[in-house]
Amino acid sequence: PSRINHLFQLALQRLPSPEERAELAELYEQMHERFENNPDEAATLVKIGQASTEGTSPTELAAWTATARVVLNLHEFITRS
Repeated sequence: PSRINHLFQLALQRLPSPEERAELAELYEQMHERFENNPDEAATLVKIGQASTEGTSPTELAAWTATARVVLNLHEFITRS
């Protein structure tokens, strides 16, 4: 939950509602399971960009990347001034 709070603060300048936090936590868990079962897919995703994978498993980084993409594609993020 603290990473989800941090993600929301950085992207939207607010904390998530309890419902938003629960949905994103569930999404993260689904993505983590998906990438755990498909390590090649996780490795491909984390090769994109400049994030350091040092100290973080590719599975975890890929799951957080997928979760962050959802927040960055919210209407609230795209259209805020």
